Amino acid sequence: YVDSFFWRIWHLDRELIVPSYLDVLVTPNLQHVLHSLSLLAVTVELLLVDWKRPKTKFWHHVILSVYLVLYMLVVIETRVSGGIWPYPFLADFLDSHTARLLYLVSYVVEHYFFFHLQWIIIEYRWTQKENSKLKS
Repeated sequence: YVDSFFWRIWHLDRELIVPSYLDVLVTPNLQHVLHSLSLLAVTVELLLVDWKRPKTKFWHHVILSVYLVLYMLVVIETRVSGGIWPYPFLADFLDSHTARLLYLVSYVVEHYFFFHLQWIIIEYRWTQKENSKLKS
């Protein structure tokens, strides 16, 4: 989620996520290391590691939900205590109750979308391998 969200915002207007004056601290090349290589690593892991689907995803959902709430609390606390949003796009985007609700819903829906997408990819990848072994 983070990698795809970061690059979508970056390509719309990079100033909304990482203002150019921060290039001194975090160069565009480092942004690629942080947001492209991690996506590559996750993709390689999905394709190379034979994960088994858990009997229940209940605890996975609990952990993801706790993470989402804690991260959003950190973002809000940063705004409340420091007076600024940690990401510039939030200042413009979260100026109305409707925009806040839309952001929160998309934040949750996208996380769960990618959570379930990983299991679809894993099942497809490893079912194909098992099917090819059975045909041999």
